[in-house]
Amino acid sequence: MPCGKKKSQALLEFTIVTIPFFILLFGVLQLAHIAIVKLIVNHACFMVTRVAVVDDRAVNIVSEAHNAIPFKDKWNIDVNTSYSKLSGEITVYLTYKMKLAFPIVNDLIRRYKKLSGYYYPITSVFSLPKEEVYV
Repeated sequence: MPCGKKKSQALLEFTIVTIPFFILLFGVLQLAHIAIVKLIVNHACFMVTRVAVVDDRAVNIVSEAHNAIPFKDKWNIDVNTSYSKLSGEITVYLTYKMKLAFPIVNDLIRRYKKLSGYYYPITSVFSLPKEEVYV
């Protein structure tokens, strides 16, 4: 066999193996990134709920949400609160729209989750009983 045929066969096999490998690698990295951001959003929701229990002014709640999430794109944070008079609990709903990092994996995730853009919404909900503050 000529030497050029072996080289082209090796190049073809290398290409066939590396493309799925890198898609799988980037998929695992993207899922790990989503998991880490989910942990950060859960902790931020807890911190915002602690502030909302003591001080229910919307300015302080949104400010705490922006301080609790250490990302540059703080405009992607949505905070909603609700107070249940029956149970006396304040519930905070925090949503962070995370920009996905890898283009090929993003297309797969967008098709599976039916997302409209390149932002993956990560939500968290936390409730605590309302406390009376005496000054």
